[in-house]
Amino acid sequence: MSDCGCHAEAKTDAELRILCLALGLNATIFAVGTIAGVIAQSMGLIADSLDMLVDACAYGIALAVWARSASFKASAA
Repeated sequence: MSDCGCHAEAKTDAELRILCLALGLNATIFAVGTIAGVIAQSMGLIADSLDMLVDACAYGIALAVWARSASFKASAA
């Protein structure tokens, strides 16, 4: 693999906190968007909330591999 510097990797506790914050915000927006979409009977809101769920899952995977080995991170990617 080339050393292009294009692969971001969180290295500090501050970056870990930001990752947790992003996960929490995406999960919250998913829940609120789903509820609002169901109440308003809006498939657009529900679809947008599902996009937030996908983002939250990506952040969850990133948190799960935070302190794992490089091979585990590669398989999670």
